Amino acid sequence: MKVGAIKKFGINLFFGSLFSLAIAPVHAADKITFFVEPPVGQFTILVKDLELFAKEGKITPAFAFYADRLDKVERDKLRQFLQISLPFDEVQIFHFLNSYIGKITIEQLSKIIDTPPEQSGPFLEGALIQAAAAPGGLTLLNILQKYGGEGTPVTIPLNVKVAANTIAHVDEILTATDRFASWLEKQENPAKAIASPLTELAEPGTAKWTKQVFSIARPGGKSPILAVVYLPANVTRPAPVVVVAPGLNSNIQSLNYIAEHLAGRGFAVAALDFPDTDARRIGEYLEGTAGLPAANAWIEQPKDITLLLDTLTAKASADPDWRGKLDLDNVGVLGQSLGAYTALAIGGSQPRWNELRRTCGELKDPERVFLNPALLWQCRGANRPAPDPNLQDKRVKAVIALNPVSNPIFGDRGFGEMKVPTMIFSGGDDKFAPALPEQLQPFTGLQRPDGYLVFLPRGTHLSFLTIESDGVPGEMLSAGPSPALARSYLKSLSIAFFETYLNGKKDYSEYLNDSSVRAMSQPPLSVYLLRTLTKERLQEAIGTGN
Repeated sequence: MKVGAIKKFGINLFFGSLFSLAIAPVHAADKITFFVEPPVGQFTILVKDLELFAKEGKITPAFAFYADRLDKVERDKLRQFLQISLPFDEVQIFHFLNSYIGKITIEQLSKIIDTPPEQSGPFLEGALIQAAAAPGGLTLLNILQKYGGEGTPVTIPLNVKVAANTIAHVDEILTATDRFASWLEKQENPAKAIASPLTELAEPGTAKWTKQVFSIARPGGKSPILAVVYLPANVTRPAPVVVVAPGLNSNIQSLNYIAEHLAGRGFAVAALDFPDTDARRIGEYLEGTAGLPAANAWIEQPKDITLLLDTLTAKASADPDWRGKLDLDNVGVLGQSLGAYTALAIGGSQPRWNELRRTCGELKDPERVFLNPALLWQCRGANRPAPDPNLQDKRVKAVIALNPVSNPIFGDRGFGEMKVPTMIFSGGDDKFAPALPEQLQPFTGLQRPDGYLVFLPRGTHLSFLTIESDGVPGEMLSAGPSPALARSYLKSLSIAFFETYLNGKKDYSEYLNDSSVRAMSQPPLSVYLLRTLTKERLQEAIGTGN
C-alpha cells in the first residue's frame, strides 16, 4: 500500500486505523470502536462489514460512510490488504512471540494505541496465534475475529499519527527493494554470453583435502570454540585460508557446502561455531533450559576468529602434517548474518557503539515504531559497557558478507572504513536483516575500487544456507525460491573473488562484473552485481520522497 496515494485526512485515518488493527491489540470479535482525539472523536466499524467487503466486495450502508472516502484503486488496495495471508503457522508465531525480538516487537506495536504493552501484549499474542491456526491463515480479518471475547466492543484510543508513520515505515522497507530491483533491471544490460564462465566456477574442484575437527579453549572460562579445518592434502606452496563464519542460531553445517567447495578448489578452509550465538545455544534458550546469551557477546565474535587463526598458526608450526600447508598471512573470511557482521569487523569496519546507543534510545520514542528485527537484536546490549572497537585482524585480506547485520553498528561510515576487498550479498526478501537498512544504505559508504554488491531481488535471509536455522527465530524464515541457485551463485562468485584477492590471479577479476553475473542469472532467482552505489543513486533507485 503506497502511503503517498492517501491524500485526504479521512482516508489516511481509515487506512491508519486498519493497519493498526493488523498489528496492535483490538479487544473485539464483532465490533470495533475507535476514539481519536478531536475533532474526529469516536467511530465504529463492524467486523462482519469488513469481512463482506474483503471477500465479496460488497459495501453495507454502515460501511459506506468510510468506503466512500476511498476511490476505486484505494478500495481495491484495502480489499487486498484485508486478505493478505502471511506465510506463518501457529507454531512459527509461537516461537517468534517467545523470542527476544518477538517480545520487543509487541512492545513497539503497542505504541499505536494508548494501552501499556503489559495489558495489550497478551491479547495481541493470543490473537496472532489463533489467527495463524485459522482457515485462511494470518490475515487481518482473522486477527480481528480472534481478539477478545465474542461480542464485547471496546473503545480504542488510537494514535493515528503513529499508525500513519508506521505505515510509511513499513511501506518503505517492503517496497524499496522492489523498486531497487526494477531500477537495476533497467540499467544498461550488456549483451549476455551464451554461457557465463562464472557457472563453471560452481563445478567441484579436484584438490584433495582432509577434515580436521577440534575445539579451542577460550579465556575466562568461556565455552570452547568448535572448529573444522579442511586441510589441503598435497600442496606445492601454502594455500590461502578462508574462514567460514555462520550466523545467529546457525552452525558449521549450514555452510558446509561452501567450505567443501572452496577446499576442492585449492583453498584451506577453517569453519567455526560461535558458542554464544550458535544453534545449540539459541535452542537451549527457546527450550527454556538456558537464558539468553550475554547481550553484547556477538559484538566481539571477531576475537574468536583471531583466536582460531592463532591456533592454526601454532598447529602449522608444531605439527608436521600441517607444516607448509597454510598461508596464514593471506586470509579471507566468508560470513553470514551475524557471521557477516563478524567478517566486516575483522576486515576493518569499527563498531560504532555511540551511534548504536543513540539509535536504540529511539526505541522508547512513543511516536515511532521500530520493526526491523536486526535492529532490535543489535539493541539488546546497547546499554552495556562498550566493547573493544578495534577488532580488525591484519591477516585478513578479503571479506564476503552474506546478508550482514550492519546498521547502525556500522552504517555507511563503518563500511567506509573497510580495509580490504569486500563483497556484500543482499536479498530483497530478507525479513531478519532487511536489504534497505542493513545492506543497501550501508553499502553507499563502501567507495572502494574492490567493493561489490550482489543483489538477489527474491533472496531471503536463508537463501545461502543448507538448513533453515538462521535468524531469530529461525522457524519464522524461509529459504525462498531455489536456494540451490543461490548456493550455485555463491560458489561461483566466492571462487572468482578469493582467487582474485587471495591468490592474486587477476584474470579471475574479469568475472566480477555485472555482465558475467547477469549471464549466470536464472529464474526464479535473478542476481545482479554493482561495483559502486552512491546515496544519490540509491535515492534515485528507490524513489525516496516521490
